[in-house]
Amino acid sequence: MSTEQEDWVKPESNWFKMEKVGDTVSGRLVQNPYIKKDTSGDFGDQRVFEIEQTDGKVVNFGVRLDKNYLISRSNDLRQGDMVKFEFVKEIPAAKKGHHPAKSIEIYVRKTEEGDKMREFERTGSF
Repeated sequence: MSTEQEDWVKPESNWFKMEKVGDTVSGRLVQNPYIKKDTSGDFGDQRVFEIEQTDGKVVNFGVRLDKNYLISRSNDLRQGDMVKFEFVKEIPAAKKGHHPAKSIEIYVRKTEEGDKMREFERTGSF
């Protein structure tokens, strides 16, 4: 195996970013959503959804914990459930010079695998 500099490549980020109205990310949750603490102060603490898309690519999608609408609607999601996030509209910035807010909608489909995870958490057995 060569260690020459030209053999090394920087991997593409696996974080999905909503850029324009109509963007969506969807698929099967690879693991239960988890909390990622923001140590930089740039993004806020987030709930991270690790999503396997239909093409097999796994992407992360983060939702800030202060986004109560999305957080409350995702509280019961577990590994194996299906989830879709959609950028539905821009909301004008409250302060002049700031970027508009992104209105994101969540859609969920609970699955048998997710039901087993919820049952395990509730009872301690499958």
